[in-house]
Amino acid sequence: MTLTLDAAPARAAATRFDGFTNIHKAIRAALAETLVLAGRVDVEDAADRAATIQAVRWLLTFCAMHLAKEDTYIHPAMEARRHGSTAARAAEHREHEEAFLHLASAVEAFEARPSAASAAFLYRGLAVFMAENLLHMEQEESTDNAVLWDAYSDAELAEIEGRIVASLKPEEAAEAFRVMLPALAPTERAQLLSGIRAKAPAPVFEMLSGVALSVLPAPAAARLRADLA
Repeated sequence: MTLTLDAAPARAAATRFDGFTNIHKAIRAALAETLVLAGRVDVEDAADRAATIQAVRWLLTFCAMHLAKEDTYIHPAMEARRHGSTAARAAEHREHEEAFLHLASAVEAFEARPSAASAAFLYRGLAVFMAENLLHMEQEESTDNAVLWDAYSDAELAEIEGRIVASLKPEEAAEAFRVMLPALAPTERAQLLSGIRAKAPAPVFEMLSGVALSVLPAPAAARLRADLA
């Protein structure tokens, strides 16, 4: 299969508000890292098995949370001004929910009966899940963003994004930042945290910036401190 990308959405994303890019970078990073863990798991090492199982379960929880936020905030906004515009992505969301259940069962099977066969089944299931999600996120960043950009101003899109962020529990926000910040480019990190500093209460900014600095390599943390200063 050959996927040909249209450069137009990427150019538009450079000038329009894009609520997908940052969280999608986090999800892509989490998918890739978890797939690698599952592929190299030592089925004879209990600690390695436990770490892999924990990582996969965390990934499924993280993806499910993201899907729920899109169902609650993004899709209703699209439907409000472009009826029928979410049909394809909503159907894919239902497929992803089924995939969550299948992968959860694969994790349980591997945990109960660790073997090369159960590890391979889990790994290949994750690979298919990752492939489907990568294509899904590309469609959201191109097709769905085009709908949002046509129907809403950047200020309105930022307000929708603000409602999503406000709906996160502190521990959910910290978990999202833990994965997201290392996956972003330096300028994206600085823009994200600068926006939070401008709009959120000081304790929230301090908490999230602390998470960011704790998970970044020393050079990246130093760059972030300089950018924020």
